[in-house]
Amino acid sequence: MKPILVCGDAMVDEYWHGDVARISPEAPVPVVRVIRQESRKGAADNVVSNCEAMGVDVLEATCFASRKIRVVARSQQVTRIDFDDHVSEHAIKRMEESFYEGLEYAGVVIFSDYGKGALVNVKNLIARAKSERKTVLVDPKGHDYTRYSGADLVKPNLDEMRVVLGGWSDESQLEKKVRALMSETGIERVLLTRAAEGMTLFSIEGVYSVPAAVREVYDVTGAGDTAIAALAVALTRGFDWREAVGIANKAAGIVVQKFGTAVATEKEVFG
Repeated sequence: MKPILVCGDAMVDEYWHGDVARISPEAPVPVVRVIRQESRKGAADNVVSNCEAMGVDVLEATCFASRKIRVVARSQQVTRIDFDDHVSEHAIKRMEESFYEGLEYAGVVIFSDYGKGALVNVKNLIARAKSERKTVLVDPKGHDYTRYSGADLVKPNLDEMRVVLGGWSDESQLEKKVRALMSETGIERVLLTRAAEGMTLFSIEGVYSVPAAVREVYDVTGAGDTAIAALAVALTRGFDWREAVGIANKAAGIVVQKFGTAVATEKEVFG
């Protein structure tokens, strides 16, 4: 199998675990006594971790963009603290150099866009990948999907899709708006992830929906990363698009039952 090339915004997810025994005398907020800390890879780096956990080699071209601290007391998140770093032109240049170096060897390319600045030139990167006949998957951000012109698939969630389409009244109008978006941008497929309602794939072949794989959700953090990683792994293993969507749905259902940013393993997903 050819490796998967992952490009985009990388983050660090930190978890500060502790107990709450009292309310602060300074303000009506809980005082968390931190007992332990852990650090996990997030965003594009979480996509990398998931691809590797599912048994496929990965080529990485990422920029560090953000650090998130989640304060957790008795398995409940109390607050989140974000540190967004400025992604320098030098860092973007190095990332893009790694992208072009790895592109020759990859079969599937994933762009993990968290809107932090790493993918400022994503349109050019996609064009180069398509010129070399690579399969391009995008986890998108923002309202301008012309940036992803020519991609084989983009994977928005419901909130992201509403930003782009401006909402819809029913499934028929949703399909009409998605197809107009595909026509405008040259995007081949749209995979809409719908949380408890599963996923819907829009393509020239029609509309294909799969129900959610689980009903009990523990933590949705990073589920989108796992979904697009599983989709890429499935395509790399030779599954067709509809089969790959089912596998992505299964993988997302696995990680939402785990705490925090997590991975779905090859054994869990493929048996």
